Amino acid sequence: MTSASRPVAFSATATGVDARSVQELFDQLPQAAGARYRSLHINPTIRLGWVTVTVKGDKVSERHQALVSLICQPRPRLVLQTAQPISGELVMEVFSGSDEHVAVEPMVGVPSLPRRRHVEADSYEAIFPSSTFGDGRDLFRVGFSVFNVAPIMGHVVRTGGTRKKSATAGRMVIASDDWTILLDPTENLSDRARQARVRGGHLLSHAGVLMRTDNQPFTDEAVDIVLGALYWLLAFAMGRRCGPALPFGTRRNSDRVVWADWRIRAMDSYRTPMGWFDLNDRQGLSRLFARFLSQWQQTGTQRLLVGIISWYLEAQAPDPMETAIAATQVALEILAHVVPVDPAVDGTGLGGGAAGRVARMLRSLSIPIAIPLSMTELIAAAKPGEPWKHGPEATTRLRNDLVHPKTEYQWDGQAMFDAWRLGLWYVEMALLGWLGYDGLYNSRLEDHRSRGKVKRVPWAREDA
Repeated sequence: MTSASRPVAFSATATGVDARSVQELFDQLPQAAGARYRSLHINPTIRLGWVTVTVKGDKVSERHQALVSLICQPRPRLVLQTAQPISGELVMEVFSGSDEHVAVEPMVGVPSLPRRRHVEADSYEAIFPSSTFGDGRDLFRVGFSVFNVAPIMGHVVRTGGTRKKSATAGRMVIASDDWTILLDPTENLSDRARQARVRGGHLLSHAGVLMRTDNQPFTDEAVDIVLGALYWLLAFAMGRRCGPALPFGTRRNSDRVVWADWRIRAMDSYRTPMGWFDLNDRQGLSRLFARFLSQWQQTGTQRLLVGIISWYLEAQAPDPMETAIAATQVALEILAHVVPVDPAVDGTGLGGGAAGRVARMLRSLSIPIAIPLSMTELIAAAKPGEPWKHGPEATTRLRNDLVHPKTEYQWDGQAMFDAWRLGLWYVEMALLGWLGYDGLYNSRLEDHRSRGKVKRVPWAREDA
């Protein structure tokens, strides 16, 4: 071995000054928020606290102490277990009557985190009814847990407590003129998200904090509005039901929890997002949040957003393809009735019916309606001598052929897949355009997609 090819060994020793500098830099990082109810397990069971309940039958009712727990299999929900078994007479009445057997008795304050966890093996179990505790007035800070949100590139925060010095670039700041929301990742989120994806499970991915931007107090009614908007915004961004749960509130200059809402919205199991939102875009959700919240606070529009996003979520998984395509078309036709159409974009060449309405809606939002040239099978799926006028005609025809099948005409599998992909892109762009979003997105029309491969929405100015 020549001296030129010989490996070189070296060592370095950090000085006390270097170590202090690193420690000072680490200490300057913000500490990640922690949720009141937490777990680092996949499909966790979390004990929330003890409450007093009345178990009712037709003629018999009994008061019991009950332990309330969050259980995640097969889906997140709240259940209660009485500390002692109910009587045999009540058992017969409960199991022969309706499902409404449990009433939660009022209590002063918020149930403390349980130290005593023992319940007898044959205790009574039931679904815990949604309940709030404490005083929801004059709240200053509300924390909450977050289900099944993917790791997002964000600002650097410390995680792991005081003993384990670790940090991650995962803090999301979502703000409007009135509200500021922080979403901080829980420990080892990337590894746990991979496990949850493989197992089809649930995880508490983030801890959230909600405050007024002007640092003024607010009420639990406002919390319900803002977290409801955040739930549906995250569902649209992640392509599945996910987001905030179990909020708890404190007052100014105090860490004592004075209000809590024990309620779990519907949650889908974890999977990697494949929609418009790019996980490297730390500003995308914040750019959309204020516009989304403004529409959400209008009663009629709120129902429309829930309907459109619900159909969009139904269309995410093309298994079966027929259901996904039908759901995509429903979302598009709702949008076509909601979005104002610019008369200047109208023309007889766009055609009539549902396809024409969708095409005019997309044109009004400056969204291209031509079928991408790479979708050769979809282009070829048109009847001989009758090429498609535009993409909405192709997606609408496919939906009609699936709902009203004709034996003499069969769609090619790749053409169906391309129509589904194109239809979902139309839904994403139309909803973003209607909401006034002008940021970046990751296009599902790209044949080779990757994280960070983004472009501006079609209607955005280059200098935006």
